[in-house]
Amino acid sequence: MIMIKNDKRQQIMDSAIELISKRGYNGTTTKEIARIAGVAELTIFRYFGSKEKLFEDILATMSFNNRFIEIMPEIEQLNCKEGLIKIGTYLFDFLKKNKPLVTIMVTEINNFPLSTRKLHCENIDGVINRLSLYIKSRLCPMKQDSYVVARAFLGMLFGYFQFEEIIKERDVDEEEISYYVNGFVNIIINE
Repeated sequence: MIMIKNDKRQQIMDSAIELISKRGYNGTTTKEIARIAGVAELTIFRYFGSKEKLFEDILATMSFNNRFIEIMPEIEQLNCKEGLIKIGTYLFDFLKKNKPLVTIMVTEINNFPLSTRKLHCENIDGVINRLSLYIKSRLCPMKQDSYVVARAFLGMLFGYFQFEEIIKERDVDEEEISYYVNGFVNIIINE
């Protein structure tokens, strides 16, 4: 079976995530990534240029910031509480689906080159800024600065995810996610 160009690219990115999540960034070579992906090592360099650029492409492609942009038309139709619940649920689902990558970013961030860390920070800042603008535009019933509220909300969600899914290695079900997302939203909007 012949893989089309984008399939090879995705297979390389998936293989890199798999290996880096097991061996760490510095412990993973492009040769190993190529072997797992079923491609020649030269193919990685042709598509990405370097291991650093490969991981930067992974971050750029798999960022929640991109997903946030996609869901905005749906969120714009909702009131503040409903919108925050939807955003929180989407974010938690996104984190679960990308748990190996999230684990890498939590445990390996200081091993990455500066440019990769910078991109990661830009992605997070992008999410915070989008959420802040959403909160401000919805005139959510809060007295605090919308940027502070956005950081607090995202911090609660990510802290819960990290503790339950990564540290405790639990698979949190939808009912529990809904319970906590609703609870966090109620804290944020003072209900």
